[in-house]
Amino acid sequence: MVETLLDVQNLGIYTQKPIVENLTFTLRAGEMLAVIGRSGSGKTLMMTSFLGLNEQIKITGNIYLQKTKLPIHSTQTKDWQQIRGKKIAYIFQDPKQTLNPLHTIKKAFWVIFKQINVPRRQRLEYIYQLLAQVGLLVPLNRYPHQLSGGEAQRLAIALALAFNPVLIIADEPTSSLDDKHSQDILTLFQKLANDGRTVVIISHQTQYLQNFHQILWLKDNTFILGNYNYILQQLPQIDFGMPSSWRNDNDIVLQIQNLTLGYKKPWQGRQPPIVQNFSLNIQHQQIVGLAGNSGAGKSSIAKAITRLDDDLWIKGDIFLLQDKRYICLTKLSKQKMSVYRPKIIWVMQDITDSLNPNLLIYHSIFENFFAKNLPFEREELDEFFDLLGLSKTVLWRYPHQLSGGEQSRVVLLRALFSKPSLLILDEPTAMLDNQTTLQVINLLKNINQKLKIAMLIISHDTKMLTAMCHKIVYIQIQ
Repeated sequence: MVETLLDVQNLGIYTQKPIVENLTFTLRAGEMLAVIGRSGSGKTLMMTSFLGLNEQIKITGNIYLQKTKLPIHSTQTKDWQQIRGKKIAYIFQDPKQTLNPLHTIKKAFWVIFKQINVPRRQRLEYIYQLLAQVGLLVPLNRYPHQLSGGEAQRLAIALALAFNPVLIIADEPTSSLDDKHSQDILTLFQKLANDGRTVVIISHQTQYLQNFHQILWLKDNTFILGNYNYILQQLPQIDFGMPSSWRNDNDIVLQIQNLTLGYKKPWQGRQPPIVQNFSLNIQHQQIVGLAGNSGAGKSSIAKAITRLDDDLWIKGDIFLLQDKRYICLTKLSKQKMSVYRPKIIWVMQDITDSLNPNLLIYHSIFENFFAKNLPFEREELDEFFDLLGLSKTVLWRYPHQLSGGEQSRVVLLRALFSKPSLLILDEPTAMLDNQTTLQVINLLKNINQKLKIAMLIISHDTKMLTAMCHKIVYIQIQ
C-alpha cells in the first residue's frame, strides 16, 4: 500500500475575502495534482501557504507532510529550515525570484552544494545531469539575463531538483515554454512522480493535464475537485476569434535585414550566434507574431531592436521609419539611440522590470515628460484611461499595490503616451487563463485599430497569435 504523503485537512485561506474554505484532500507518493483557476483566483497564494511564505493571509486547518504537521501558521524561518527546499521544493512562476543575477549557472549550483553533501569531484557531473533532465544545454558561465524566459524557467527547475525533495510545487512551470519543451517538462514531472515524488503544478494550460490524478479548480471563492475529464466538462470553452482587419499600404515601419546576433563572452570574445540572417518587415498598423522554440532568440531580437542589452553583439541592419525617412538603428550611438527609443516600446515579459517599485504610478508614467519638460494633453490621458479600462486612482499607488492585470495596463498606458511607431509585446498572455487572455487580445486589437500602432508580439501561444496577428514568423534554434 502506497503511503499518504500529503494530507490537507479543512484548509482555509483568507485575505480580505476567502480564497478557499474547508479544503480537504490527500496525495499519495507518486501522485500529481494540478491547481487551476482564473488569474487572481488565489492559486499562488494558496500554494505558498504550504511553505509559510505569506504573512498577509489568515490560514485555518492543517497540512501534514509524511504524517508530520507543517507549521503553516508560522512565518518564522527557523520553523521551516528543514522543510523549505529540502523536503518541499517551490518553483516560482518568475524564475528571477530564484536566480541571483550576479551568479552564473555554475555558481548557482555551487551555492546549493554548500547545503547538500556532493563531493567536489562529482559536482560538475551532477550539474550536467540535472540540466540534461530539464533539457537545458547552455554554457555554465552564462548569467540569468543571458537566458531566454524558457531557459531561465528550466534552470530554476533544475536547481530545485538538486535537493531531491519529496514534494515539488511548481507555479506555471510551462508558461514560458513552447509546446515541445512544455511536454518535455511535464514528462519530467511525470517521471519524478513515477519515482515516488509527489508533484503539484499550478497551471492555466489545461491541455497538458490529462495525466494528473486530481485537478483542483479554484472558482468564485470555492473549489471543485475531480479528475481531468470531470473538470474539463465544467470549464467554459472560449473562442479567441480572428485578427482585426488590416489594409496593406506597403508603408514599412520597421525593416530588419540579415540580422545575426549573439552574446559576448567575458574575456573570451563572442559566443556563437543565437540568430542568423533573420529578416523581417513590419508594415503600418500590422500585427506580426514571432514564434519559435524556447531559446531560439525571440526576446534577443527585441533586445537588438531596442538596443537595451550591451552584452549583445549585432550584425546586420535594422531600419525605423521616422518622418518619411529610414533611420538605421544598428549604426546609432547610445546617445542617438535614446532619441528614437521612445518610438519603439518593448513591454517585457516580466512587468516588474518595467515599473520602478519606489515610484508612484503617476511619476512612472510622467517622469520622462517632467525630465525633458515636455507637454502632454490631459484629454489624451483621459482617452487612454478609457481605452485601457483603468481608473485614475492607480496614479496614486505603488506597483506592488496593483494587481498583475493593472500593472500590465499601466505599462501599456505609459507606452501609448510616447506615441510609438512600434509596440513590442513579449509573452503578453503568459500565465493567464483563457478568459483573461481573451480580454488582453481584445484590448490589444482595440489599441491597434484606434491608435494605428504596429505591433510585434513574441509568444509561444500559437492559438493567441493566430487570433491576433496578420502575419506569424517562426524562428528555429541555431
